[in-house]
Amino acid sequence: MNKQFSYILPPKPILKKKIQEWIEEDVSSFDYGVSIVDHSKMAEATLYCKQKYALLPQLNKEKDSIPVCISGIPFFEEIFNEIGEGKIEFLKWNYEEGDVIEMKGKEKEEVAKIKGPIHLILQAERLGLNLLTRCSGISTTCHQMVSYAKEKGYKGELAGTRKTTPGFRLVEKYGLIVGGFSPHRYDVSSMVMLKDNHIDGCNGSITEAVKRTRSLCGFATQIEVECRSITDAMEAAKAGANIVMLDNFQPDSFKKAAEEIKKTYPNIIVEGSGGIRPDMYEQYFNDHVDVLSTSYTIQGHDCIDFSLKLN
Repeated sequence: MNKQFSYILPPKPILKKKIQEWIEEDVSSFDYGVSIVDHSKMAEATLYCKQKYALLPQLNKEKDSIPVCISGIPFFEEIFNEIGEGKIEFLKWNYEEGDVIEMKGKEKEEVAKIKGPIHLILQAERLGLNLLTRCSGISTTCHQMVSYAKEKGYKGELAGTRKTTPGFRLVEKYGLIVGGFSPHRYDVSSMVMLKDNHIDGCNGSITEAVKRTRSLCGFATQIEVECRSITDAMEAAKAGANIVMLDNFQPDSFKKAAEEIKKTYPNIIVEGSGGIRPDMYEQYFNDHVDVLSTSYTIQGHDCIDFSLKLN
């Protein structure tokens, strides 16, 4: 496993607590299926990737390519370790975290092999697969979008949003990172985001909202302001915001606004967001745009097809 990614995850006690919550949700009472197998029997099982289609074929450089960016291995392993009580062994991983598996022309691809008591493997199977399929779906979507942006010459960052699934944010944000996206702010304390409702609730004054926020969060926390017009963006920049988000702009007006803002405030970060689908990204690529954020990678992605089979 590529340790570069796993090292950013929380310490084992915190990760273990999260995984125990998932296990309790899945096996909270009786497990009738596991009860009928021989609990003294050891078995080997193979993890396969069986993905049959590309998640974003319109972005692929190579026709008919089916790339899969695998992620979620740390969660997968910890689930088996926790349920298996140390009795399940990972014999080998053929791919590391963040590797791209090319599934074009393949019925299935062997990803890993494990060995342990058959009943414990079966009990951990579905929960582990759920994490792996969803996390890999996010990282694969991100990987394809980042590859496409680089191919088109875009030099800024692609980012996620805070539109995550309650209780699953750690996995979703982690999948963004493995896929090459910026995770954006993790929670409301990571960075201040002053949206239209915040401004409207502060007498409609962007300047006053930024001033009040800065007095509370201090110098160490960045302030971003959601802007509905170039006038809003200029006011936010003048008031001391670190980032201006041009929200729901059409491509032409978006690029024009970004250029105008950068002329006056060259050091401010300009972010574009709001309904930017993968097939629209190229329309928003511009040298004056630092970040393009989208919720599609979490709210719109497909899952990757993995399966675990006893040998």
